[in-house]
Amino acid sequence: MTKAILISLYTIFLLVNTLSAQSPSPLRVALPQFEVQNISIPDALLKAGQQSGVPIGIDATDPELWKKKVSVKRSGATLGEVLGQILAAEPGYTIAQDDGALLVRPALHPSRLLDTRIVAFQSVSSSAVGNSLKLWMTLVLQLDPSREGFAGIRHSSCLDDKLLPAADLSGKTVWEILDWIIGKHGAVAWVAVPFSGEVGKSSAQEDFWKLIPYPSCAASSRH
Repeated sequence: MTKAILISLYTIFLLVNTLSAQSPSPLRVALPQFEVQNISIPDALLKAGQQSGVPIGIDATDPELWKKKVSVKRSGATLGEVLGQILAAEPGYTIAQDDGALLVRPALHPSRLLDTRIVAFQSVSSSAVGNSLKLWMTLVLQLDPSREGFAGIRHSSCLDDKLLPAADLSGKTVWEILDWIIGKHGAVAWVAVPFSGEVGKSSAQEDFWKLIPYPSCAASSRH
């Protein structure tokens, strides 16, 4: 094992333990049983979030992150311990708490799109999906003012069942706003995906990130 990998693993260990020491901390949530076999790192992180019920945002814009497979089997572990073990397969990623959510992102080369500061953004009393779509359109227009409009069909989901509060989020980064959205909803994750096209020609929010409801969200919509 190289010195760089050892340093990265030690950094993750310190981050997880430092965050876990905070009270209350979502990283202390217990995962009595957790097991994944040969799946991508983003999918493993997402499963940990879904199983714990903790909203999680994942900067998975590096295509290499999807190529690496992990297998993890733990009993009686905390969410922080599980996330740390998953990320041990990809040194250089950090875990942070932000606005009621957990954020996983690369320490050295985070996504420029996600780091974009949105000049003006007002959260309306709408669903997580509605605010996410508004964020995508605002981002596209800010980076490409020549864009004339948007077209498409928005499919309803269980995320429409809960309205988020109105708030002024102007000046925050894209990832900060996404963390706010999932943190306020409480049963959803966001996963940013690789994008290499022209921002102005983006046809849907899913070109940049996806909102993924947790099982509890889907279950509540059936009652």
